[in-house]
Amino acid sequence: MRKKNGLDKVMKDCGLNLDEDIVFIEELIQGRTSSDSKWTAKGRPENKSFLYEIVANKLNGIDVDKWDYLARDCHYLGIPNGFDHQRLLKSARVCKVDGRNHICFRDKVADDVYGMFHTRYTLHRQALQHKIGYIIDIKIKEALVKADDKLIPDRKISDAIDDILEYTKLTDHIFDQILNQSDSNPRLEEARSILRDIVNRRLPKFVGEARLNEDKLNVLDMGFGEVGNEPIDNVHFYSKNEPNKAFKMEKYQVSSLKPKRCHEYLVRVYYNKTDGSYQKLQQKAEEIFHEWCKNNEFIDSGEEEETVEEPSQNNQSSSGKIFNDPIHGHIELHPLLVKIIDTPQFQRLRHIKQLGGTYLVYPGATHTRFEHSLG
Repeated sequence: MRKKNGLDKVMKDCGLNLDEDIVFIEELIQGRTSSDSKWTAKGRPENKSFLYEIVANKLNGIDVDKWDYLARDCHYLGIPNGFDHQRLLKSARVCKVDGRNHICFRDKVADDVYGMFHTRYTLHRQALQHKIGYIIDIKIKEALVKADDKLIPDRKISDAIDDILEYTKLTDHIFDQILNQSDSNPRLEEARSILRDIVNRRLPKFVGEARLNEDKLNVLDMGFGEVGNEPIDNVHFYSKNEPNKAFKMEKYQVSSLKPKRCHEYLVRVYYNKTDGSYQKLQQKAEEIFHEWCKNNEFIDSGEEEETVEEPSQNNQSSSGKIFNDPIHGHIELHPLLVKIIDTPQFQRLRHIKQLGGTYLVYPGATHTRFEHSLG
């Protein structure tokens, strides 16, 4: 990639030492555990260890990558973001911890660190692990596995993981590439069928969800940070009076109202049959699931409200929906409108940008005719 795009010359002109700085850039992307007893990084010496906590912080998860996606994802998903990364940024300073330089924060922003991880949890709970989005991801994965050795002659899609040039050609377009393959390639029919079901919203039906006792079952986990760890366990702070002395804080020193546990385990059940006969069987499945939760003393959250849900007002049928729009907030739609939206012709608008080629000039101009039509 560097040679093909002439990047080596440009980087040299900018004063970079390629032998050293390329390794450093790679290590920044991969992340390094800067608390390891032996310094293994090659891009920078040990006295620059704090640099490895900026982009991909493997020590405590506080890094600019997370700050940007929290702000950006919440904005485009229409989810409130109460975390202010500028407050953390302004208090950051480098202090010695066990003889090695680390990024530390003022003790008064400890609550903001909790706020960051709570915002991350909210983002996953409401959107990234949404009950419908989650099953769509699973179905897309199934389609890709089915198409792995059938889309490209003499090569698997998965071979790209070991070929960087082929990997850089893989984008979201592969969904449409499989979906729109002509019937002359019958080997792709299974994969196409799965993707057609996604486009037409013929998805497995959600039966229920339960929060589990982690001592009994381990399934889908959600939490503030690394599972099982307190968010501030590996964060160091400094005080106003001793700005060069780093120390750790216990949870009770931040607030006695913080949760005892910062993660949870969930189990979700789906019913895969989507023809006209599913409703009676799904109702029976839901009854059995709720009984199972009750017998095992699990918290049954299968009927909780979600971002897209069945409205409970105006006597609408269960096929009505509430969409969370980043501009207008919650939009409640009549079941007839939902039926229209679920057609392939309307879903096609997801792939047509509202402002055409303007996204090549303005990075944020990626919204689609689908979003505009809902608005």
